[in-house]
Amino acid sequence: MTFDKWLITENKQLGAIRRHCLYTSDGLVLLSKLFGDNDVVSLIRDAESDLVAAFSGDSTPDEHHQRKILLAFTAERIARRIFLSGRKYSREYHTAVNFPAGFLHGRSDCWEKAPNDPEGEPETEWLSRDKDELTMEHVQAIENWAISNALAFLMLPVDENWVLKFTALLNVGTSWDRFDSRIIAYLLLDLGGAYEKGNDKKKALSTNIQSLTYNSTCFERYSEILDMYGNPSNKSSGWDRMMRFLEKLNVYANQWESYLDEVVSALFLGRTRSRQIALAAEVGAAELSGWSCIKSMYETAIKFADEKNDMECQFLLRYSYATTLSFVVANDEGSQTAISMLEESLKHASQLEKNDAETGNLLDAKYYINHAVGELARLYHNRLLLSRGRGGGTAEGTAEDERIRSEFETLLRKRNAGEDKITLSCYLARRDKANGTTKEEQKKALEKAVKTASDMLSDDTSSSDQLACEMLFQVAVTMGDEDITTVLWKLLYVFKRIQSDGSDNKGPADDEETNYFCDGCGKRLLVDEEVYACGDCAGEAFFHKDCYERVTEGSLQRLCGKHHDFVYISLSSEKASRINSLLDEVGSGKSGAKSNAGLLLLKEMGEFDAMVKERYLSDKDKPR
Repeated sequence: MTFDKWLITENKQLGAIRRHCLYTSDGLVLLSKLFGDNDVVSLIRDAESDLVAAFSGDSTPDEHHQRKILLAFTAERIARRIFLSGRKYSREYHTAVNFPAGFLHGRSDCWEKAPNDPEGEPETEWLSRDKDELTMEHVQAIENWAISNALAFLMLPVDENWVLKFTALLNVGTSWDRFDSRIIAYLLLDLGGAYEKGNDKKKALSTNIQSLTYNSTCFERYSEILDMYGNPSNKSSGWDRMMRFLEKLNVYANQWESYLDEVVSALFLGRTRSRQIALAAEVGAAELSGWSCIKSMYETAIKFADEKNDMECQFLLRYSYATTLSFVVANDEGSQTAISMLEESLKHASQLEKNDAETGNLLDAKYYINHAVGELARLYHNRLLLSRGRGGGTAEGTAEDERIRSEFETLLRKRNAGEDKITLSCYLARRDKANGTTKEEQKKALEKAVKTASDMLSDDTSSSDQLACEMLFQVAVTMGDEDITTVLWKLLYVFKRIQSDGSDNKGPADDEETNYFCDGCGKRLLVDEEVYACGDCAGEAFFHKDCYERVTEGSLQRLCGKHHDFVYISLSSEKASRINSLLDEVGSGKSGAKSNAGLLLLKEMGEFDAMVKERYLSDKDKPR
């Protein structure tokens, strides 16, 4: 890439900032105040000519080395200005970020190799000459931190001692605010993180909210905050805190138009996030706006996506909104809203798939399209179960039920292929059960999926074994097979333990945690507690015993209820008890324990595969 091309890119994206900070007296004053040294201003102002020189002509090894050092420092300045411009995750900035990234080799390395001036003092000593030590720590931290963020990395964790430093920095003066409110916003978020570590939850929340007044587009950090508040296993969690933060964030939703990609990926995307948002709206304090706030957030984002005709965001936002609603809908109105939203989302998805086929490009949204299809099948199936329970309802309700029945059949017929085939196969079986067919006939809907999973277990590769177990787990829950469900529950936990063994960031409770969550309270499910899995939700809804009892008695309103069938995951299953030896082996800490557990797992898988074939496959598909 030539310097001229880079300069054009920089001018296009960053011209306003460059003109203000480098070529106006006010901008130079701000830079001078920031660094506390007029020499630095001159150094920065002259850096562009240095960058031109670094790109031109041949050089000796020594000259090349010095130019590389010079270019690294200049690239830091460029990276910092990229960061100041804001949208570091936008497609337009990839070139601008990647260019200087290639020349950043670590600040400390550059300092150590920097050439000496005539008096023998390293050139980089300008960073610390005649400056207050605390102020320099702030400047250095901001420099390193801003560069890292410009390159799409997170700042290193901040320990509690930084609380005083950040507090002092925020009190330096208003010039900081005018120079870059985004830096202040990030510093406040880091300060909030430090308060969290000190277990001062109230101050942490207020500091995080305060950051929004400086800049409300630090979406990757908001994602971390929502994950923290929305994890009931975390001591810093809290649905009330999450809802309060979302309320304040919604105040600035009118600024989201230019940041839709970040808004979708950081705030809304994923089943776990939908569960978190739904529970925050449901459980948050009475004085909070709850669902009206959530509705406003989604509708604002959808409006911007529609105005921009951004098909991927149009699909993903509607899919996310419907998934959020589906966690708590317990009436026709909520269910119908979720159904309508998903139907609309799949219209946009169809156009995305068409464009994908025409261009030959891989579509990032494909994974979510498959899940949206499964979620719509779940809502259709639930609506028809409710209709049967009330005998058809009103004439209007009957007409809508007939439409849904027709759409359900079409969905199952057209979409029963690809990655989501197992989920739709499960709904085919549940539909057959609801229609009064025999269990043998229900199994026919699942035979192809079971055979696929069985073949995956029987081949010579182990990479697909976990996926095969996950598929069979859905089948077992759908068919109401308690013993196979329990065995698979244990086996999937063994996979998790083997994969996470030796992880440095495991918490004290991680050893007992599965990969599944309770749809009642949002807590992660533990391997040795009483759990109920929903057969009418294709094995994708789970409840602790207490939440299950509240759901079935009607005090906890969920999509699942008395009209759904549940499978109890038994802790006393003889077959499951045998698998405990695998867990003991993984947790023993002995040399080779992980590989030994893998061998034991293979042995169990072989026996289990034979049991699955015997139970679910027809005679013609069983091994002879």
